[in-house]
Amino acid sequence: MSVGLGVTRLENESWRDCVIRYAKTQQLEQECVELYDALVKHDPEEDAAFTALYEWDCLDLVEDEEPK
Repeated sequence: MSVGLGVTRLENESWRDCVIRYAKTQQLEQECVELYDALVKHDPEEDAAFTALYEWDCLDLVEDEEPK
């Protein structure tokens, strides 16, 4: 297994709410949500969420599953 940066959305959670949840741990809700709102105008929601959280260093380390 390898480790990388990632974000996990909870069941029935919007991508915007996911950004808020992750950013709150670093007290960066406003910064991340502002960037997410700007990006989501032209990017898919998942990509906008990842980028906003990446820019403010709010992503988690996640293990990637190896291909079967």
